[in-house]
Amino acid sequence: MQKDTISRRQLMATAFAGVFSPATRLLPGVPARIAGRAAWLSPVAALPVMIAYVCFLRAVTVPAQSRGGLCAVVERSLGRIPGRAVLAVFGVWIVFYQAFILRMAAERLAAVVYEDSGVGIFMTVTAAAVSAAACGRLRSLSRTAEVLTPLLLAGVLITLVFSAGGIKAENLLPVTAADAPGILYGAVPVIDVMALLAYFEFLTDGVRPGGDDKREFIRWTSLGAAAVFLAGVCVIGALSAPLAGKLENAYFVMVRNIKILNAVERIEVVTVGMWTAADLIFLAALAQISGEFFRAAAGASGRRTFSALSCAAALGGAFLIAGDSFALRRLGERFVPACNLILVFAALPAIFAIGRLRRKI
Repeated sequence: MQKDTISRRQLMATAFAGVFSPATRLLPGVPARIAGRAAWLSPVAALPVMIAYVCFLRAVTVPAQSRGGLCAVVERSLGRIPGRAVLAVFGVWIVFYQAFILRMAAERLAAVVYEDSGVGIFMTVTAAAVSAAACGRLRSLSRTAEVLTPLLLAGVLITLVFSAGGIKAENLLPVTAADAPGILYGAVPVIDVMALLAYFEFLTDGVRPGGDDKREFIRWTSLGAAAVFLAGVCVIGALSAPLAGKLENAYFVMVRNIKILNAVERIEVVTVGMWTAADLIFLAALAQISGEFFRAAAGASGRRTFSALSCAAALGGAFLIAGDSFALRRLGERFVPACNLILVFAALPAIFAIGRLRRKI
């Protein structure tokens, strides 16, 4: 039986398509609240941090990764029992994050497309579709993402081009040295979104060896930063930083204001379609990642059963998570980003440092 393997480029396309949804939800609205009109420069400040992190991650894990993937690296670093316990904790967090993304996707569809409708049916149907994708081949998911990614980029580029006419220079300039602290602080949510790419590294056991992994990661990270930068220029330039910071989804509001031969609704439909497709890719990838965590924690050989159970648990969690859309928004702007940053920038480096000290990786 042929092994379910993909290329590094396919993995990065899957990651890029997946993080499109949280990126358009959080950016550039959250940085705009922090950095004001200089927030469009926050992606520039975030890029060196992510490139440095990528270089660290690859330098630490590549020598040992050929012997079982990143989950095996974690287990060797900490020892069998502590390592598997940590992997289980990571799996639980990813399931919670799945539940959060599932609930956010349903809330967005209910608010934007089907107003005043319940979110339960959206969550159930989405979870069923995600479960089918997550239990399939990683190769199939990555090929779908590979097709979707150029469409996402084309859609973003089209909306940015047609919104450029509404940009006002006074909403973006002047930027002075006094704005530097805000720009750096505004880079934190950008880094948080880009840090989600690190979770996809736990699928690299299915990536075919060969090629320059570091260069591919840097290329896709830079592409993401460029897209966020251009979106920030257009959204803040068109809406102003105070307004963008107050809106729940500044990017979508900007899209709603675009008129192409008076066909505003058509642009909205395309944008919602891109969001929905990106949500499905992201949720299916998260289910495969959580399945990989639980598979490694249990010492089992296949992740499909664990991925299916993760989808079921995420659906149950989505019904329980947060009381209303306002509580959900606070959860998504504070608790979830903080946990992601801690796991990616504190927990993983600490684990790899322990592994190096123990000479296990």
